[in-house]
Amino acid sequence: MSRGGRKIKESRIRRERPMQELSEHVHRLQKSVGANGYLIDRPGGAILIDPGMPFSATKVLDELRVEGVLDRLAAIVLTHGDIDHAGAASRLARETGAVTWLSAPDARVLRRQVAPGTRLRSVLSVWGAVVPDNARILSEGVEPVPGLRVLATPGHTCGHMSLLWGENCFIGDAALVNPDGTLRQFYGVLDTSHDQATRSLILLSGLDSTWLLPGHGRPVKRSLLKRPTGS
Repeated sequence: MSRGGRKIKESRIRRERPMQELSEHVHRLQKSVGANGYLIDRPGGAILIDPGMPFSATKVLDELRVEGVLDRLAAIVLTHGDIDHAGAASRLARETGAVTWLSAPDARVLRRQVAPGTRLRSVLSVWGAVVPDNARILSEGVEPVPGLRVLATPGHTCGHMSLLWGENCFIGDAALVNPDGTLRQFYGVLDTSHDQATRSLILLSGLDSTWLLPGHGRPVKRSLLKRPTGS
């Protein structure tokens, strides 16, 4: 093969293998739009976390198909119901049959049974995410799939949940991650409760997780020297 042909082939491979591997079985989507989407490619069925805006659903489906996990998608787990995280879930659930998990408080907001917690969400609710028909209730103490633990971290939304998978902590928008692996408060104008958000930040800061996987910003792998002690 000519050098030019090799470059074309290698470029095509890069386009067809877009996911970023972070840790064992854990990847960050490259085609989700709005927020970081993650995939846990576990034996027995893959788990998709926060697939992004509604208009990113087609690209996420294509990405999962290229990776060979589309037919093995078992669950879609949402840290919270904001459209930039949950907007694509309904279509993905419909086309794959994967069960969607979302907290009861955030599901009630999406179903317009209760008012959104902030003015900005009231505006965005016009284009709000849709709760999939097969949605199940995500709550602390429930494992959507074996090994995936749920931690209640309200504040950004009333029903915000963080997810623990081995040494990985998917924190959604409960906090922002600094480059050194410490956490800081999310943007206050977007939080439904500053007090709850502060308590959730303290809780997450005490976890002994190696990988911190936020909804926005770069995932961070913490060194042993910077991980909290006494947690």
